[in-house]
Amino acid sequence: MIDRQKEYVARLRRVNAALRLLNNQPALATRIYRQLDREGFVTEVVERRFDSQGATSGTPWAPLKPATVKQRLYQGFNPGPILIRSGTLFKAARDGQRTYSETGIKLKLKDGPAPRYIGKGRARRTKKLGTLRVSNLDTGGIVFTRTKKLSDYADALNKARPFYAPPTNQELAPMRARGMQILAEFYRRALTGQSFSGLF
Repeated sequence: MIDRQKEYVARLRRVNAALRLLNNQPALATRIYRQLDREGFVTEVVERRFDSQGATSGTPWAPLKPATVKQRLYQGFNPGPILIRSGTLFKAARDGQRTYSETGIKLKLKDGPAPRYIGKGRARRTKKLGTLRVSNLDTGGIVFTRTKKLSDYADALNKARPFYAPPTNQELAPMRARGMQILAEFYRRALTGQSFSGLF
């Protein structure tokens, strides 16, 4: 009898916790965004952009100019792939610091030290900082928007080869589906008094 009472009390507590979260939509959205990022969806969008040379965004990147390829070789880098010379920009985009809120995932991007080339491959190094945001789960979508301007260097690259162009429906589909799946599972557990720890 005591065991049943304990289980009943535990279930009531879980239901109350779920109700508190349901009444706090910003906190619920924040948890879902955090879980989507933990599962690698944001990283996957960025990696696929670079792997496909922009094709997954619907706009393949402009090919490198012969002078750029020549410069890369002179400096000891490979002639490709596009936008990956030392790997600094790619790593910054993929591994930037994330923060979460009810409006989305914010990726803080430090894209320096991006070189400004002077003469025979010499570089002047400058510190760069920018941010990106992933948002609008409530409408079933995720969008990238820059909340601060990237460095002049990265901004110039982005104009010719938009590595942060808005994600296409094809890119967003897995993330949207998973977000809705997490939300549906949370509702199911809330209604049955199950624990939602481990879900997000």
